[in-house]
Amino acid sequence: MPDFHFCVSVLLTLSVVDCGALDDPSGGVVDPHGTTYRSVATYSCNEGYVMTGGDSVRVCEFNGIWLGSEPTCERKQTVKMIFLEREVANSYIWKQRTGRVSEVRGRRWL
Repeated sequence: MPDFHFCVSVLLTLSVVDCGALDDPSGGVVDPHGTTYRSVATYSCNEGYVMTGGDSVRVCEFNGIWLGSEPTCERKQTVKMIFLEREVANSYIWKQRTGRVSEVRGRRWL
């Protein structure tokens, strides 16, 4: 049976598990509460962005790897952006059908 001092010295010489720093996703931030075993990292997106895919919370595992996957933050589409995209598409279709370039003022074709 090993003596008590041997067991304590073996436990004290174990290395600390470190998962390393995480990068902020584009359009967002990660708030890691440490990088060692059982540390928690929380992701959030900036105003005007929405989180898609990945995990909003990740945990540092015993093997030195962050559990879960990095989320992405995508820009929200506003009504104004959707209208603009629709008008650009309509303008392209108008040009293809007529051979003429048109302008958009407000919501009417000239």
